[in-house]
Amino acid sequence: MTMIWFRVTRHGERLNPIELVNARVIEMNESKHITSVADAINKLDSDEFREFRTSEVPDYRIGTEYKYPFGIWFRGLPDAEWTLVPGIFRQSEHEYIEETSMFHHFQLRVSEQRHTYQSTFDWLCLMQHYDVPTRLLDWSESVLIGLFFAVDDSRQRDVDGKLCVLNARRLNKRTTHSSRQHPANICTPTSFDSLVRAQLAASRNVERFQGALPKLLVASDRNSDDAIVEADKAMGLATQKWLASPIAVFPSRLNGRMILQSSMFTIHGGKWHRGLPQSDKELPRPLSLESIDAELPADERFLQTYVIPGGKCKTKIRDELMTLGIHSGSVFPEIDKQAAYIKEQWRFSLA
Repeated sequence: MTMIWFRVTRHGERLNPIELVNARVIEMNESKHITSVADAINKLDSDEFREFRTSEVPDYRIGTEYKYPFGIWFRGLPDAEWTLVPGIFRQSEHEYIEETSMFHHFQLRVSEQRHTYQSTFDWLCLMQHYDVPTRLLDWSESVLIGLFFAVDDSRQRDVDGKLCVLNARRLNKRTTHSSRQHPANICTPTSFDSLVRAQLAASRNVERFQGALPKLLVASDRNSDDAIVEADKAMGLATQKWLASPIAVFPSRLNGRMILQSSMFTIHGGKWHRGLPQSDKELPRPLSLESIDAELPADERFLQTYVIPGGKCKTKIRDELMTLGIHSGSVFPEIDKQAAYIKEQWRFSLA
């Protein structure tokens, strides 16, 4: 077994501090490699994976647990060195993205979308759709979609990719609010946890964020509770850890791409600071999925990772997915994506 440290570089960008701090050791052996679509299916049918996909069920639903694969999500990455960091936190010492200004400016520029995208969370979904950096991280309920994104990038064809698998209910059991009645349940866009993390994107500082908390609780699917609001406003260590942590959300699928890709999201907490937080009253730095998972016992971890060797294996999987009808033309419904797919399909080399 080989022990390898992973770090993040995306198209030549520098490693940023949060990714350096949250880097983890990944154990790589033959059982953690995927070399074909059939191999991926076999991995998901293994005894090891059956144990991984189990999760806590509330007492009232014992015997009626969600049927597999509900709650098991997939994300493919073309480079195995990339970690699970959302776009807004892929920053470096030489570059800074002002999240809150970007969020409000986007709303002003495309205000005609307000009739469809109303909540802060829904606006983040729209921004993510158009590749604007957000605190959302894309996942899919389909392993085939996950494999597609791991092997489709021609610029990374000879680089090892990876398929990440998330047990969303195990994650939420660890990271949703302590007062939540059934913490392992997957959040919705109106969950208090979802609204709070979305509000972090729209809040420039801790005062603005604290001022929004009462309205968020009223707007959520929870009963209003002044004690919860006051405890969270105090910004103690437990609250800061909660605010810094990601959660799993089943979004409203408001466009064709989200439907075709069986889209799911983790929305990540915390706030990016250009320098170190000035005091305990500042919004906390983000915590990564990997760093939280690495601290858990093996039977409670919510992440699994499978390496997809570059070169022939990636090409083989890409061809197999094409045979199964999974390609850029079937996962991107937008006209520009359809045009690019059609041009590629009907362009022939005569050399």
